[in-house]
Amino acid sequence: RRDPSDVIDVDGIYYVYYTKVIGRAPGYWGDIWVASSNDKGYTWKEERQVVGLGQKGTFDSQAVFTPNIIRSNGKYYLFYTGVKPTPGRSDGEFENNSTTDITALGLAVSDNPTGPFERHSTEPILEVSEDPEKFDSFRVDDASLLFREGKYLLYYKGRSRSHNESGPSHTQMGVAFANKPEGPYKKHPNPL
Repeated sequence: RRDPSDVIDVDGIYYVYYTKVIGRAPGYWGDIWVASSNDKGYTWKEERQVVGLGQKGTFDSQAVFTPNIIRSNGKYYLFYTGVKPTPGRSDGEFENNSTTDITALGLAVSDNPTGPFERHSTEPILEVSEDPEKFDSFRVDDASLLFREGKYLLYYKGRSRSHNESGPSHTQMGVAFANKPEGPYKKHPNPL
C-alpha cells in the first residue's frame, strides 16, 4: 500500500485512497483501494478496490496509482495516474523508457466515497504535452486538487522527454484549470 490521497471526512467517517500492489514487485503496477476510519484516523479498515485496470489498449491498462480525491456537487471525483504497456511489445510489459512510456491522468466518479467508481472516459483527463521539450512531455502524474474562486485547479508533476534517464531530477509542478471537476482542463503553459 502506497501513495495515500488526501483524507476526506464524510459525516464523521474518514476515507483515504491509495495504491495497492498484489502479487507483483513495486513499480508501475497497482490498483486503487479505499480504507475508512470511524475514530478520526487512529485505526483504518480496508474497504475495497475502487479502480482497477482500464480496458486493453487504453491509457490505463497497465496500472492505476497515485489517487487523489475531491468532493463536489454531491459526487466524489477520484483522479489517478494511468500507464499502458510499452507500445510495440508483444509481451505487454512496461519498459519505463523515456521515449514511448508516458503517463496520463484519469478520472473516476461516484455518488458514494466507497464506490462504485465509474471512469469518466476511456481517455485521460490530462495528457502529456506533445512538444518533447516541454516540462511535462513524458510524465503527467500525482494529481492534487483545489477548488478556489469558482475554478478547479489540478496540480500535477511533470517530466520532460528531453531529460531522458535523468528525468526524475528535473521533475517540475504544473497546474491546469477547469470550470467543472470533470474538465476540460486547460494547462498553464509553464511549470510552477
